[in-house]
Amino acid sequence: MLASKESRSYYSSMYNDEIMMLYLILACYYSMKNSPMIATFWLSMGLGVKAGVLLLIPGFLGSIQYNHGTITLIKSIVFIIVYQIVIALPFVLGNSTVHDYIERSKLTGAGRNGIAGAAMFWDYLAAHQSLSILWTFIPEEYYFRKELFSDRVKIAMLFCNVWNFFIRQNSFPKCFKNLLETFDQKKVSQLGVKTQDDVRNTCQILFIGYICGIVFMPGANQ
Repeated sequence: MLASKESRSYYSSMYNDEIMMLYLILACYYSMKNSPMIATFWLSMGLGVKAGVLLLIPGFLGSIQYNHGTITLIKSIVFIIVYQIVIALPFVLGNSTVHDYIERSKLTGAGRNGIAGAAMFWDYLAAHQSLSILWTFIPEEYYFRKELFSDRVKIAMLFCNVWNFFIRQNSFPKCFKNLLETFDQKKVSQLGVKTQDDVRNTCQILFIGYICGIVFMPGANQ
């Protein structure tokens, strides 16, 4: 990136994407370093920059339940939500509300509701078809219809995340075991990312899950 003129020009046009990716990489790094709450902080930082970090959240929360148990998972979810509310305060103390901020951040999957006269398709697409990196082969009459394109790729995204986490990684038995042992302090104290196998599994859960989200992103902006 530093040596290539073309790369510098490309990255300079990406606005805040590089900052988001830095926070995302730090979240993955601390997940593999057995520091789930520090990882949660960096994930929250990334989510405050761009909503694209939402694609990592299924694998991220799944890895916390898998590696650290239910109590740490609950702490992580609470931290993410509270952090979003706190950084929204300068805006919600004005004319908007916390509900507006959460919706417009797409944390709940909601769209922009035609804000500033924007076209309706921006509520469920990440890019206009002419700027899509993956979906230009789809006829326009299908691409811009929510029920024919956006809803279907979201289902595919969810299916791939479920397949990767529960079937490919075979994470369900351990996650369910951790749930049953939530209040067994002795068992909980033995959890964590402690071996190379734990690091590898965590890495696979996070990155393959994130790639599943990217591939089926409705629009996938260039």
